[in-house]
Amino acid sequence: RASPRWRHIVLGTKSLPRTILKDLQADPDWTSIEIPLCDDKCHSYHPMYMNDAQVLGLREAFARQGRLSDFYSEYMNQTAPPEYAPFQQSMFHYYDPSTIDLNKASIAENIVLCDVAKTVRHTSADSALVGVAVGIKQNKYWVRDIVAGKLHPDQLYNEMFDMATRINARVIAVEVTSLEDFIKHPILDLMHHRGLYFEFIWIKAVDKKENRIRELVPYYRQGFIEHNPN
Repeated sequence: RASPRWRHIVLGTKSLPRTILKDLQADPDWTSIEIPLCDDKCHSYHPMYMNDAQVLGLREAFARQGRLSDFYSEYMNQTAPPEYAPFQQSMFHYYDPSTIDLNKASIAENIVLCDVAKTVRHTSADSALVGVAVGIKQNKYWVRDIVAGKLHPDQLYNEMFDMATRINARVIAVEVTSLEDFIKHPILDLMHHRGLYFEFIWIKAVDKKENRIRELVPYYRQGFIEHNPN
């Protein structure tokens, strides 16, 4: 049972625009202390750990890799200034669903992408389904539909088939890294039970998720990806 004599200490890094650390920092009942690696000119606050030259070299290394936002989040305890973010707001483009029928096979191939969370605990990541239309002739990718949340397996599988039916997808791609044996058979069993047929692609992801996401930047920069504004 909580006692007024207890002291609660929360340690962490504000690596996202909205985190519990930011909420606590804004709460007058909490006292906060920030300890970044250096100031804005790369002068180290902790020379016994890393001197000015080492800090500058570290920042330059992140900049060369196009990861300056990671330097700000991991070492400066702040989300990166907008100009350093890999994804800029101006890179996001939207299409008008009323002017193009993406369910037509002659226009695009529709795919449902599924990223399954291992658990549905409140601390776990969300499971996510993304409906994407691929237009080979137009050299376009349309992000049509998204469902994300703490979904139990049966909920996730039903949402998957509902989305595939909704966007006229023939293909469903599921990331099965470390979960392959626990995913394949229940999905296929439910598909047959519902009298449906889809082609499944079982994906084993490689490299860190952050690096895979960063590979989308050139597609956004060139306007190849468009989102449903809804």
